[in-house]
Amino acid sequence: MKIISVEGIVVSSTPYKESSKILNIFTKDMGIIGCMSKGCKSLKSKLRLPSEKFAYGVFHMYYKENGLSTLIDGDIKDYLINTKSDIIKISYLTYICELSVNVYKESEKIIDMHTHTNASDGDLTSLELIQLAIAKKIGVLAITDHNTVEGLKNIDSSLISDSGIKIINGIEFSVKRTIGQMHILGYGIDIYNETLNKKLNDIKSNCINKVLSILEVLKNDYNIIFSYEDIKSLINVNHNLGRVDVARLLMKNGLVQNIPEAFEKYLVSAYEKVRTINKGLTYEECINLILSSGGIPVLAHPKTLKLNEREFLTLLKDLLKSGLMGMECYHGSFTKEEMAYYLEIANRYNLLVSGGSDFHGSAKPDVSLGTGKNNNLYIRKLSILDRLK
Repeated sequence: MKIISVEGIVVSSTPYKESSKILNIFTKDMGIIGCMSKGCKSLKSKLRLPSEKFAYGVFHMYYKENGLSTLIDGDIKDYLINTKSDIIKISYLTYICELSVNVYKESEKIIDMHTHTNASDGDLTSLELIQLAIAKKIGVLAITDHNTVEGLKNIDSSLISDSGIKIINGIEFSVKRTIGQMHILGYGIDIYNETLNKKLNDIKSNCINKVLSILEVLKNDYNIIFSYEDIKSLINVNHNLGRVDVARLLMKNGLVQNIPEAFEKYLVSAYEKVRTINKGLTYEECINLILSSGGIPVLAHPKTLKLNEREFLTLLKDLLKSGLMGMECYHGSFTKEEMAYYLEIANRYNLLVSGGSDFHGSAKPDVSLGTGKNNNLYIRKLSILDRLK
């Protein structure tokens, strides 16, 4: 990260943890910069006054283009102290700042309807993901963890209201298949729906059994044996277990350098051996769960089905009969030609269009939040959002 100095005004200041704040600094030349001010709540901190709302001056920071910058210092020209003592003036100033921010956000915002947190197989907490989305000027963010909604239950509402970002409740169900990979996304679901949560608890138990089966394959095929403590720690995590967790265990034991290598070397083949012996949901069950919890069911990344066009269209017609309402036509792994193809199919069958990066973090290090792989995404409008208002 490079060090920059910019003139601007703090238009929002949101508390973060016990001692820090997240700032939005409105600058003349660089628009809004999302900035972390670490330890600024301390009375002795040199960042305390530069982190106050309406502080105006020159801000020095470690600048990060695709994330939160970090405030180093500030040369403040005006704290607008007199204005703060006048309730009418402060009201006008607040309105002007919010109006300016909203106009800027509206002109810049993009959409990402497919992301993951550490409640499933992502790296970031829900808070960290939202902070990154705000910094990357994402206006609409759907959190769609695999087979869980726990990451949606602890979101900081003050951060959302202060930034103006819209968070969509979502989920990504894994469908039991003998070939390819099928996932069904659900948007706008009631995350406290009793039937949904009961089924998700069942899935969590099944995930443990699936991972234990994979460990058995690693033992039998590759003579990889993990310690009792490693296995105990693995199965006692709070989130749904998956292959990414096994990949991290392989990394911990020095058997691979990163998660993609773990999949390529061990986990793809191991999964093929256990996929048919583990319980799973049919697509009919997934769609019904989403519909019964008030959501919109959408076919995720249809490319991974590994079907030819005839097979794909036959399956799609069956999915429509079961209540499918949309399809993911934009995805971090799609080429422009593939996006155009799936858009044509969606239009042909009157499907709602969705799309997103499928951001995870280290599990997919070449996929960036909001912009996908090699900046192949820049989503500004989706028909599914008209149904989610």
